[in-house]
Amino acid sequence: MPQNQPPQPAARPPSPLDEPEAGLVVLDAIRSVLPVATLIGMEGGTALLGPQAFSSAVVEAAANGGHVPELPGDIGRLADGSWVCQFPTTVPLSVVPIKLAVLHELWGVSVEQPDPAHLVLRRTVGGGGFFGGKKFGFEVSVLLPAPGKPVGEVTVLGRVFGTPDPKFARDALDVLPKLLADVSRQLCNVQDRRRHPRIACGLEVTLYPVHNDGGVDPAVTARCRDVSLGGVAFITPAQIQAKYAYVTFPGVAAAGGHAILTRLVRVNPLGMERHYGVQYRTDL
Repeated sequence: MPQNQPPQPAARPPSPLDEPEAGLVVLDAIRSVLPVATLIGMEGGTALLGPQAFSSAVVEAAANGGHVPELPGDIGRLADGSWVCQFPTTVPLSVVPIKLAVLHELWGVSVEQPDPAHLVLRRTVGGGGFFGGKKFGFEVSVLLPAPGKPVGEVTVLGRVFGTPDPKFARDALDVLPKLLADVSRQLCNVQDRRRHPRIACGLEVTLYPVHNDGGVDPAVTARCRDVSLGGVAFITPAQIQAKYAYVTFPGVAAAGGHAILTRLVRVNPLGMERHYGVQYRTDL
């Protein structure tokens, strides 16, 4: 007769992650957002924020009062008043000055190239001379991608310089966005596949690499490059030994004490640093 088998412990449900390796703290459950206290082995309770509220709080903190573009390729405004636009391109660096030369006639701007990856469109309107006071006007900086890639990203920044008179300052609010849009029309020849615009920022970031069994590694400090509603890009001094990490922004009060789960989708080693791009996991 078959002998009675002792009861077996219930199998642990499979993790939604796919990287098997243990950490110092083991999570009971993997969620899109967790209290930071839980990641360091303390009683942290439940998360008070959802993933959408978390990502929105980070984007608002990065914008710092500026205007966030609604769609990739749209024109936004930074906290310092500069206008900004980002878009992909396949235009070779050597061809960019030729394509932008048409704006010299259209807008009366000079086209200067301080280095191969940087062009400046500038128009000086007032001032100068012995008694004319300081010069003022507007300028647009076109920051080109590094060579060697079939598709790269262009960042365009527009601002007023000097101390303009009130009329010119008002006119610039209309002129600069149109000039940025014309730069985009000349250079943007690839559809932007990103779902969310990115905002450059230097927010402090702390990472908690997490593995397939729920193990969490010690915290890693990183420097943020940009954020969006869908993810974040950051720089670390060392490689992250996991495919997933919880990310927290200590300087963002509205997301304080919380961390969001991310999937590491790309890494570029540059010298002694690693440049990461990660996507938020908002489905857990």
